[in-house]
Amino acid sequence: MQKKKSLILLTNNYPSDYGDTSFIKTEVAILSQLYSSVYIFRFAKNDNFMDIPMPKNVVLFELGLNGKAHILIKGIFNSTSLIKTFQLLRQEYQLLTKLAHLKNLIFATLCGRYFSSKINNLTKKSDQSYDLYAFWGIGSGYSIPWVHHDLLRKTWIRLHGGDLYIDRQQGYIPYRKAIFSAVDVIVPISKQGENYLSTTYAAYNIQTKLFTNYLGSVDYGIPTLPIKTDAAFVIVSCSSVIKLKRVGLIFQSIYLASQSSQIIWHHFGDGSDMPDLRSLVQNTPVSINLQIFFHGQVSHGKVLEFYQENHVDLFINLSETEGIPVSIMEAISFNIPTLATNVGGVGEIINQDFGTGLLIPSNSSAEYICNRILLLQTLTNLYPRDYWSKHFNKIINMNKLVTYLNI
Repeated sequence: MQKKKSLILLTNNYPSDYGDTSFIKTEVAILSQLYSSVYIFRFAKNDNFMDIPMPKNVVLFELGLNGKAHILIKGIFNSTSLIKTFQLLRQEYQLLTKLAHLKNLIFATLCGRYFSSKINNLTKKSDQSYDLYAFWGIGSGYSIPWVHHDLLRKTWIRLHGGDLYIDRQQGYIPYRKAIFSAVDVIVPISKQGENYLSTTYAAYNIQTKLFTNYLGSVDYGIPTLPIKTDAAFVIVSCSSVIKLKRVGLIFQSIYLASQSSQIIWHHFGDGSDMPDLRSLVQNTPVSINLQIFFHGQVSHGKVLEFYQENHVDLFINLSETEGIPVSIMEAISFNIPTLATNVGGVGEIINQDFGTGLLIPSNSSAEYICNRILLLQTLTNLYPRDYWSKHFNKIINMNKLVTYLNI
């Protein structure tokens, strides 16, 4: 009798209505049609957000961890092999060069031990065969070295930005070799990411495991809006307000541009640097040509609703580092040109030759960025949705991954 085919999916937030849920929910809709059951192991639990509805055969198997004390207790007291843990720690110890690395290793070990114990308990069921898909290379993805792979049919892992580039994690991401050795396929979300993996981990012989697959975004269509009568140039940014996102630089650049153009700026997102951003705005002389709206942390649906109901002339992203932001994919799917820094894989989606917008050096000054904003007000040959349709349609790209994996 043939065993039922089930999937174990490791997420960070899904199905909570924030974080990676906007990326994953479409993938779950597709995968749930290919497997008899999909078991979700969520890493982070946040009681401030409700869970979104899931397909009937999708089960939230692990509710997620909540706080450092929870991680410590669960990471120590579980059924995962201590011998295996010591073997893995011995391999990793030689890579540690600073205290921050040790802290990261301890965190990864506790997370990996706990989630693998839950996964291994599930895969003991003999009436099903299991595939394992880690959407991230950190968090619950740290479980991979401890998972009983002899009970799995196939294992693959996606890598994005913070879980890919070691400079984003102070020069060290735990268990890279153990994870890469254990999985069947490594799925970077950009060609630049694939090149980075090939060169950084050349000694691990992972080249044959690499398969680039753009995340993509869902097609929400282009809304039919009334003819724009307001002369103001509408700019949107959407990100956490933290150092690497440089939202303060966005403000400074837009402020300079407002000296010669009417501009309305909407920012979606919040974060630890929000007080500094508000102080910067309040302590800058008022520009009569500039209106600013801080929407704070809102649901993904609210951002999409804004695009569907409002004229937007430009999306801007000035991050210091990125994979390929889904926020940019969504913007160009609504035919919104984008101004973005040339970091990570952003150059694979934004380029004037692609008709998607302008790419600028990551060290650009506010004055230079201001000039690019003003230039974009004059360009009439940009139609970003065309490029999105060919390269960043979520359904098409997910089907490519399914075909490659032979699910």
